[in-house]
Amino acid sequence: MILGMMGSAHDGEALNAARLAARMLKEAELTWPQVRDGEQERVAIEAARALLVENQQLHEELARLRRPPLPQTWVLPQTPGEQTAQAIEWTAVLTDWERTFAVDKALAPTDRASAGVPRPDFHKDCGRCPRQGAAPMSEAFNFTIFPDRYALQAYRQHATLEEIAALIADTVRPSKNRLPLIKLATFGTRPSPEGCLRYDANVEQITGLECDYDAEVVGFGEAVRIARTAGLRALLYTSPSHSPAKPRWRILCPFSAPLAPKRREKLMNRVNGLYSGIFAPESWSLSQSYYFGRVDGAALPERSLL
Repeated sequence: MILGMMGSAHDGEALNAARLAARMLKEAELTWPQVRDGEQERVAIEAARALLVENQQLHEELARLRRPPLPQTWVLPQTPGEQTAQAIEWTAVLTDWERTFAVDKALAPTDRASAGVPRPDFHKDCGRCPRQGAAPMSEAFNFTIFPDRYALQAYRQHATLEEIAALIADTVRPSKNRLPLIKLATFGTRPSPEGCLRYDANVEQITGLECDYDAEVVGFGEAVRIARTAGLRALLYTSPSHSPAKPRWRILCPFSAPLAPKRREKLMNRVNGLYSGIFAPESWSLSQSYYFGRVDGAALPERSLL
């Protein structure tokens, strides 16, 4: 285009084009013979190759950043159960085959005494596992556990409130951001562009409510009293950041049957009304999930089954 303007019938336009061309050659460190002989094409090809390499490096760095963080310390596992739990915790360095093997190993009872006992690791399709002493199947329901806040994996569960209460008590991690998350809903298998499975459009069905209280005023005992008076079928437990002076707690309220996601807001409003509107706004978020368990060294979470 610049060379074409140099043939303009207007002297001023042709002169400006010539000056612009000369400046472009100087900035590119080229001469007219080099342009004539195809040097510019060679430079462009080399630049394109460099950009492709840089693009690949950026993709690799992005994939690395999306992986869940590895634990800071390595503790030698002493039992098969500890080996399985640690393999899943270090999932970022496992191959797909190794990851599948670790999860399948977690599903398989090692002896009759341990068959069906809730464990603090994560199970896929837990509904096919036997559950000793569990309540009738009519009281069990589906829900989802995410191993961490990144939600690159989602494990569908089928259990009772009693089993969830035991799982909350047994789950221990070195820090809060290493704890798993629970959601009374089922999710699809299509990840977001960031690789996350926990987002609103991926919710298939809701199986209950999670009511989160973090205002640090209403005590856990009062929360239990209100739920009992209202006749809620629920599990109440203190959150990982709870303290007696600054109470924080949650309620899990399973439904009698799975429901469409659009019905969640209205049902959440009903429970919030029982508690005079004290729940955190996040409680209305369709895909919002919550930490459970405790940090190593902290007191056991308070729990109440109703």
